[in-house]
Amino acid sequence: MTTQLKISCLLIALMLSASCAENKRPKPVQAPKASTLNPGREMLKFNSGIRAILHDSKGNYWFGSDQEGVCKYDGKTFAYYSPANGFCGKQVIHIEEDTKGVI
Repeated sequence: MTTQLKISCLLIALMLSASCAENKRPKPVQAPKASTLNPGREMLKFNSGIRAILHDSKGNYWFGSDQEGVCKYDGKTFAYYSPANGFCGKQVIHIEEDTKGVI
């Protein structure tokens, strides 16, 4: 076989294999519709954005905001801590729990 014929056969084989390959793109994830959310259930009320999240050893979730302090969610209610009620600042960029369970 000549070199030109070998190259032609190789190109044809590559084109056929490429054209037969399946398109395996992942399907885009869709956000849940509003009707599937629980209406009337309390929601987090930060407007400035969330900077930190911690799931502590007691099962509580802590959310640190950009300008509104920190919030604790115990699975039922949200408790907000800000300078208005004694919290030392507005911006929380990191939340940790020590080995004794102190946040």
